[in-house]
Amino acid sequence: MMNLLKNKKNIYRILFAALVLFHLINFIIWIRRHQAYPLWDEGMHQQLILRYLNFFKTGSFNLYHFLSISDYYPPLYHLSCIPLILIIGFGPVPILLTNFLYGLIGLIFLYKTGKLLKDEEQGFWITAIFSFYFFWNFMLRITLIDAALTSFIIISFYLFLKSDNFRDTKCTILFAVFSGLGMLIKWSFLFFLILPLAIMGIKVIIDIYKQLGSYKKVKFLLYILLHKFLFISLISIFFYQWKFLFIPFLFSIIFGYLIYKMNKNNSINYAVMKNVQVFAVIFIAVIFVWYGFYLFKLPLKFT
Repeated sequence: MMNLLKNKKNIYRILFAALVLFHLINFIIWIRRHQAYPLWDEGMHQQLILRYLNFFKTGSFNLYHFLSISDYYPPLYHLSCIPLILIIGFGPVPILLTNFLYGLIGLIFLYKTGKLLKDEEQGFWITAIFSFYFFWNFMLRITLIDAALTSFIIISFYLFLKSDNFRDTKCTILFAVFSGLGMLIKWSFLFFLILPLAIMGIKVIIDIYKQLGSYKKVKFLLYILLHKFLFISLISIFFYQWKFLFIPFLFSIIFGYLIYKMNKNNSINYAVMKNVQVFAVIFIAVIFVWYGFYLFKLPLKFT
């Protein structure tokens, strides 16, 4: 035991485990004493969970009917509550326990993020401070999607940092998958990714521009202007329907491919641009069915 404590890393891992245990015991005590009825959105989310549960009980598995259950909230959070409901029974308790599992995953990746940025000590203190934040604990104790959404944001940021600005292919793929899953918790997930991705995109563009010759710089600037023209035009035409943002997003993929082809001889940016395209394709593939159905009304009725 003494040898274990001599290692500073082990001390903070033990403290992290103790922190999780404290919150688990506190959460179980709270659940046993919790008697309040769900209000407004809480009741609505419980109703959606019940509708998904009843859908699977019918054995129909009609994709159109499945996608028609909710026309605003994507299905991932509600579906993830079903396993514990099947074990415990329907009610707020299995949903709250699912929230706690999301919270636990979020804390683990927050710890890993601090460790990645500096060391185990920073990871522990960031996690400890965050875990006692009032609103975080409040989100864990209501049957809403916020705890799950926050956890997916934390996981995605960790994977983005781990990908080293899209240089690591494996982490880029995981980043794309979890970003897509985050979008299947709620569409507002995207707003939390825009800033770091925009910063990364600008940095890549500047780096590529600096490495091009005079002729290719002109071509590159023309591609940039064309892309921005298409983007602004589409937004101007369809500004009242935000769903058409997916169209310029697809143009962004094409634009990225052009940069990738122009800069193929540079090994670092070659890998980065390749991984950006991998990210875009996987991200769209994960969210395509639900968002394709509701944003573009694709014919997905299979009987």
